[in-house]
Amino acid sequence: MHRRWMMPETIRGEMRPLGYLIELWASSLGIRKRLLEWRACCLWKEVVGEAIARHATAVGVQEGVLVVRVQSAPWRNELFFMKSDIVDKVNRKVGRKVIKDIRFIQ
Repeated sequence: MHRRWMMPETIRGEMRPLGYLIELWASSLGIRKRLLEWRACCLWKEVVGEAIARHATAVGVQEGVLVVRVQSAPWRNELFFMKSDIVDKVNRKVGRKVIKDIRFIQ
């Protein structure tokens, strides 16, 4: 069974930003949350900067928790104290509260 995606009447024939249309399409397919989580994961390097990203990599999101692989225990401890700020920055970049916590793994 195929789900057919229909453009709502309110935007037919009007020019809209591509991002808006992608979000609308993702919502209609029920994958909007996953798309936003993926975006949050992709923004890791931009949010924490190149120096930190060399030692810690976002690997996924599980139920609103960003999973980050770190090189060592000292990096895990350092990032633990920055966790709240990182969550806020990621959510601001995404434009919605997608991430509620971060889990650091080695």
